[in-house]
Amino acid sequence: MWIIKLPFKLIALVLICVLAVVGIIGKIATLLSAYVVGFALVLFFLLAVFCAFQRQWGNVIFLLLFDVVLYAAQFMAMLFTEITGEWRAALMRFVRS
Repeated sequence: MWIIKLPFKLIALVLICVLAVVGIIGKIATLLSAYVVGFALVLFFLLAVFCAFQRQWGNVIFLLLFDVVLYAAQFMAMLFTEITGEWRAALMRFVRS
């Protein structure tokens, strides 16, 4: 039975290495981009508040929608990083079996 699993385990080892590299790059990228995106979120929210005081409702809606899109993009990047980590862990369990 182990001879049947051996090619798949070798392929899994390569995938583990690729997912580890992608996970590390993803974690670094999301950590660094969190500072930029966080600053942009605060800035656009403050601009939306300023536009609300000026009664420029079109700009308020646009800025708040842009905030939501930025937040969703940051969330999706973090989710992608976590999913690659879970896949790597599952492949490691398969190799150890």
